[in-house]
Amino acid sequence: MLFCVAAGAQTKTISGVVKNAEDGAVLSGVTVSVINKPALTTTNTNGEFQIDATVGDTLLFSFIGKVDHKEAVSEKSVIQVLMQGAKNDMDEVTVVAFGKQKKRAS
Repeated sequence: MLFCVAAGAQTKTISGVVKNAEDGAVLSGVTVSVINKPALTTTNTNGEFQIDATVGDTLLFSFIGKVDHKEAVSEKSVIQVLMQGAKNDMDEVTVVAFGKQKKRAS
């Protein structure tokens, strides 16, 4: 008799800290998600996060003004992420305001 046992992927908690690559400052409010899965969290005021994932998953780190960063989940349970600044290609900004104003006769 032959028995086959499928070993399911083990979910583990990944924790770490997210920092600004330019100056090493911690980044709070960074969104951390597991691509193609519902797991989602944000970094705290110390730039720290915890999220459940499986080896082979990919974590996505996103923050306004920074380039999205992808990190493959490996056997390591603690990681440090350095986020690079996004290149801003805007040369100029045009502000348009529409309003209505009544002029009083004096």
